[in-house]
Amino acid sequence: LKNGPSVIHYTCVLNAWAKSDDENAVSRAEALFRSMTENNEIDLDLAAYHGMMLNYSLRGQVEKAETFLFDDIMAAHKPNRNSFTMLIDAYARCSSKDVGEKAMKTLNKMRELHAAGNKELAPDDVTYASVIRCKMKNGKLSSIRDMTEFEKFLMMRELQIESWPFRHQESYLEASLLDKTK
Repeated sequence: LKNGPSVIHYTCVLNAWAKSDDENAVSRAEALFRSMTENNEIDLDLAAYHGMMLNYSLRGQVEKAETFLFDDIMAAHKPNRNSFTMLIDAYARCSSKDVGEKAMKTLNKMRELHAAGNKELAPDDVTYASVIRCKMKNGKLSSIRDMTEFEKFLMMRELQIESWPFRHQESYLEASLLDKTK
């Protein structure tokens, strides 16, 4: 580190604060990110912005996550699928009652930007799984596993997807249950 820490080192610290249970983690991450933006020798990449966004997402701080994505990230970089998926995850972790609607709005924004040429914004299984968690948050079911095949079909139809995003997780669960019965 002859030249001092690089953006990679700072991003690692932002990610560590995101996973910390310290009550001051977000404010410390914000202070670090602010100092990163003020340091002309640090070229902030999208990963650094995602490190800050993760702090908001994992704590369900929706307003901060929305502002950070639509004001900060979009001003500095072209956001990708992960940028939007982190916002949808923030919705899933907050206590608001309209998270399903917000997640759908965000998904539709991704689709709109993707159709306009941003190939980095094609939603994937992780994105769809996050949207489904949001839509189920205030529903009658407590778990994805409680959904009937028909309910899954209806959800897939609403989201306009061809395959169930939790299929790998369900296969793993079924295999682990079979192993336990042997």
